[in-house]
Amino acid sequence: LEVARMSRSERFYIKAAEWALERADYDQALTAYRNAALLAPKDSVIRMAYVYALSMSGNGVEALTEMRAVLEADPDAPKGWYLLAWLLRDSNVPEDQVEAQSAIRKAVATDGSAQTRNLAAAMAMRAGEYEEAANYYLKLLEESPSVAYYHYWFGMASLANSECDGLPALREASRLKRSWGEAHVVLARGEAICGSSESSGRRARALLKGKNDRDVRLTLALADLSQNRKESAQEMATAELPHADAVMILKSIRRNDLPARPFSAGSNWYLPPELNLAESQPVAR
Repeated sequence: LEVARMSRSERFYIKAAEWALERADYDQALTAYRNAALLAPKDSVIRMAYVYALSMSGNGVEALTEMRAVLEADPDAPKGWYLLAWLLRDSNVPEDQVEAQSAIRKAVATDGSAQTRNLAAAMAMRAGEYEEAANYYLKLLEESPSVAYYHYWFGMASLANSECDGLPALREASRLKRSWGEAHVVLARGEAICGSSESSGRRARALLKGKNDRDVRLTLALADLSQNRKESAQEMATAELPHADAVMILKSIRRNDLPARPFSAGSNWYLPPELNLAESQPVAR
């Protein structure tokens, strides 16, 4: 910061801010970005870097205010709509969710990078727009067929949309990353509701040997239901009440059918990790 003050160049302030971010010194990063913005007030990229630092330091409201101001001044700011959507992605306010969806669609229209489309897909999942999400993930996995993550989420989006077309993708995700337990859980549930009951049962029992938790036990209950083992399914589901998936399975038993989706409505299983503030980061300068 001392060097930057002597140089009076925004480049030095930016470098000082980047170093501060690397060591998680958000106060210094904010100070440096503020000074850089004062020297280059029309540089939207610097201002967005400042927005990023604000968000990482826990000043979410100020970050949103600044980001909206940036886009008002420069609607074509590179990655601007993406960053606005990222800031709003985990808000529970309905108006924020609408604004976030609008922002990410503008980002896709002007950017179209894999990172932007991946966030768009995640936000479509949260909004319950499963067909839209599946289309995003399908294009992503077509471009990157070796990425298990895209196979998994295309499969998940398809199943959430009551479509079984995603089963091959889930099988590929499980093959590419054999230790990915969640992928095997989703695949077992997908097989149960899509007519591959024997494979579902074998997979669920194998999972239970490795990890005897609620999600796996309910997966086995669903597999048993798909094989018409209603008494076993009912016993296991009843033991997990009041879990929403247990309620879903018991309702299906009473209706004498299978659930339309692998998890109950509103399940966190439908929310990709990009929507979790602790596990994702936006693009920084």
